[in-house]
Amino acid sequence: MDTLPHVAQSIEKMLEEQTAWHAEHATWMADIKRWREETRRMDAVLFKLERAMPAHIQALSTHEKMVQDHEKMLIEHGRYLKSAVKNPPTQPDSLAELERHHRQQAQYHNRTRSIHQAFKQRHEKAIADIQHALNLLQDNPIDPTAR
Repeated sequence: MDTLPHVAQSIEKMLEEQTAWHAEHATWMADIKRWREETRRMDAVLFKLERAMPAHIQALSTHEKMVQDHEKMLIEHGRYLKSAVKNPPTQPDSLAELERHHRQQAQYHNRTRSIHQAFKQRHEKAIADIQHALNLLQDNPIDPTAR
């Protein structure tokens, strides 16, 4: 009967090891759950960035073209006014036409200013949103060595 206590001790030791293995397995599953959540969060952020960037880049290019067209108008209007300074209109109709043209240019400039301000606000919000998303990732980095 010497062997029975030894067998029981051996089986108890195996059971302890199996229990420890099971606890380690639970830790592994918790790691995998955390990693899946981190990966899901990163994927969501990257998806938003991928969707937002092409549209924003296109909008920026369109806005830049509008501002460049505005500059061309400013240069042309400046030439028109400088010409009028050198050769002032002598007829009331000519002066009225110059004033009408200048008012139109003022309206165009004000409209361009409003569009630029609105774009600036949208751009700043988009950049802030992107920065916020990146900060979320940085505040919760994926550490493959974490346990």
